[in-house]
Amino acid sequence: MEPDLGHALWAHRAQLARMRPRFEALRRAVDAPSDFPFPKWFALYALCLDVQPDLILELGRGYGNSTCVLVEAAHATGARVVSISIDPTGIWPERSAPRIRDVTGAAWFEPLDVREGDAGDVDLRDLFASAERPFLFWDAHSEELARHVLASRPGPMAVDDVGDVLSGEPDLSWYADQGLELYRIGDLYSAFEELPVIIDWLAQSERPWESAERSVARLLDREPAAHAVLAELGFPPTAVGGLLVIGSDA
Repeated sequence: MEPDLGHALWAHRAQLARMRPRFEALRRAVDAPSDFPFPKWFALYALCLDVQPDLILELGRGYGNSTCVLVEAAHATGARVVSISIDPTGIWPERSAPRIRDVTGAAWFEPLDVREGDAGDVDLRDLFASAERPFLFWDAHSEELARHVLASRPGPMAVDDVGDVLSGEPDLSWYADQGLELYRIGDLYSAFEELPVIIDWLAQSERPWESAERSVARLLDREPAAHAVLAELGFPPTAVGGLLVIGSDA
């Protein structure tokens, strides 16, 4: 699979427009908008529609914004969702899930298998092997975890928190104020130490990959109407970014 977020956004634009009210309601329920920007809801959903997975694996749940997107995608594709995250304060069961249930009802949770714990302790290879078309959304961070994930023969994936200078140079002072180190490799950057591991693995595996920013820029170049179509989803088209999309083996 060649990764092409721009193609996914354009091919599924009608469905994305229909999902906007649903996404807005779920986003209000989760009430953590800075944890996962609204453009990423549409990007992640479009990628899932393109892949048509039978298994969606989420590593890192946070408040559950991306979990909402992935469960909605599961209802659209027939997939099951396994969400693995360290959640010592019970954010998901005690805060987010009850709020979401008020919007969706209990049946919405049926495709979802929530697991609390370190993904590094899970046999991911066996999990991926259990599916014909697995898709990974990766938002958990450490060099050790990166090596574990990449050794597990993942299929296509979207890696969160990887930016591209195409959308502008990163604000180094912001990273310094947050006490974060910025990893920069070519045009890509991230505040998390898995980026060098991923880039090295990509070079060795020859997997196709592309940043969200580059893919959307190509879409806007070839489809002038995409500017207005994406803007109707509630954000500037150039706001779609911060994801590294990686394809499967040839």
